[in-house]
Amino acid sequence: MHGMVHKGISVFVTESFGAAEWDGLCQVLGIDVDPASATQLNDFVATQILFNLAERTNRPKREVMEDYGMFLMTADVTSGIRRLMRFGGADFVEYIDSLEELPGRIRLAIDDFVLPPLTVTQESDTKYKVWVETKMGAFTFVLIGMFRAMADDYGTLCEIKHDKRTEKGDMISIEIFDLGFDKGRDFSLVGAA
Repeated sequence: MHGMVHKGISVFVTESFGAAEWDGLCQVLGIDVDPASATQLNDFVATQILFNLAERTNRPKREVMEDYGMFLMTADVTSGIRRLMRFGGADFVEYIDSLEELPGRIRLAIDDFVLPPLTVTQESDTKYKVWVETKMGAFTFVLIGMFRAMADDYGTLCEIKHDKRTEKGDMISIEIFDLGFDKGRDFSLVGAA
């Protein structure tokens, strides 16, 4: 993960659950990290923060990871990630079709941000599989949350779910029911001034 993603974790926890929850998580993990300096976290600690948050809030880990992925796409602090994701196409189908290009597109904008390789297979006009080549299975659930937020962003009604896990990665299933279900969010490549 990248420092921007780590910073997003601190904002996600403090905005969704309060500063006291962030302090409690840091105490449980034996770390002293101010939310403002969370960009310096390593991937293991960042993941443990989310896992411990799930435990402390009595929620499944995958649900917390998905919520965090959705947060990454909707929070002001990480709006640059949303713009990079949205650049994938004019509608959700074009976006899915462009997912294989996403790791390279992100690296053009943020050269030290490494996203695992993605492979898209179209099974029908409305069904897709996305293979995520990663050993960090928890990250796949962050991606699922990001994809769900992007479907909302485009105004698309669909089902996105984890299909299977192997030692080499994860499969995500996407089934589209209605591309024009809702208006979707306004989009500009340029951030707010």
